[in-house]
Amino acid sequence: MFAALTGLGLSTAAGLNAYIPLMVVGLVAHFTDAVRLPQGYEWLSNGWVLLIIGVLLVAEIVLDKVPVVDHVTKTFSQLITPPTPAARALCAPGAR
Repeated sequence: MFAALTGLGLSTAAGLNAYIPLMVVGLVAHFTDAVRLPQGYEWLSNGWVLLIIGVLLVAEIVLDKVPVVDHVTKTFSQLITPPTPAARALCAPGAR
């Protein structure tokens, strides 16, 4: 039951914001024994990693929820999005 609720909570958070599940799992693993991270993922509970995830979380919330800032970022995104596939195709190995 706990695993199902955990999965439901993390998937709901992932739909809202990409950094919330990482932050929750990292914080719980860092401060409690309720989550034991597998080998190779222990870095997620490191204090510096949690700080970086927190900064990215706050930045994403501000960039998405403040109307003026959201408008500027969407405008910038609209300018960058069309040429991106062409740039990736030109930079791909064997493209020339």
